[in-house]
Amino acid sequence: MCEISKARSIIGRAKNRKRLWVLDGNPVVPNPHVAHVAKASLSIWHKQLGHMMTRSVKLLELSIVTGIELIDDSTNHADGECIVCIKGKTTRNVIPKKSNMENPRRLHRIYSDICGPFDIEGYSWS
Repeated sequence: MCEISKARSIIGRAKNRKRLWVLDGNPVVPNPHVAHVAKASLSIWHKQLGHMMTRSVKLLELSIVTGIELIDDSTNHADGECIVCIKGKTTRNVIPKKSNMENPRRLHRIYSDICGPFDIEGYSWS
């Protein structure tokens, strides 16, 4: 048994099951009537919630989740302004099916994956 504490108060428990620590599904809350409100700008919530669409973040604040409060920020984050989201939606160029050379000689260009070797055993069907 492992107990997780904060400020000398137990807030969770875990049990060791076959070398894996499993958290108890019922956290121990010292005072269940105390609610905490998290305040942050729309751009911060967008990043913290896994780059969720901004209109979905606003919907969470308005109706679905309690404890989220959006702070008015001057940047007024909008979809399409997040560099991480833009990079995640871009695609790479298509690899050509034929060589772009007139008369390529044998072994002129070699395509290879160059990330290895790996010390991981492959899956065995036996």
